[in-house]
Amino acid sequence: MPWLIQVFFAGQLSDEEILALFEREAEQLRDQLASYEQIPQESAEYAEAVGSPRETFFWMLTLEYGNTVNQAALEWIESVIERLGRKEHPSK
Repeated sequence: MPWLIQVFFAGQLSDEEILALFEREAEQLRDQLASYEQIPQESAEYAEAVGSPRETFFWMLTLEYGNTVNQAALEWIESVIERLGRKEHPSK
C-alpha cells in the first residue's frame, strides 16, 4: 500500500493534513466496498453463462477476500481518525 509511506512520514505534516490523509483513504475504501456490493448481481448473468457453480464459488472467494481486507483496513483507519481526534499523538 503506497499510501502507508505517507503515513510513515506523516509526523512531518500538520494535524489537518494528517487527518485529511486518513479521511481520503477511508473514503476510497468505502467507495471500493460499495462497488464490491454490486459484483454478485452484475456477474450473475456471466456466471450463469459459464455454467460452473464451482468456478463461481472460487470467483466469489476472491470477492470475499477483497471485502475482508478492505473492511479491516477501513476499521483501522476509522480508529486512527478517532485517535487523531482525541489528540492521542504527540504534538512534537
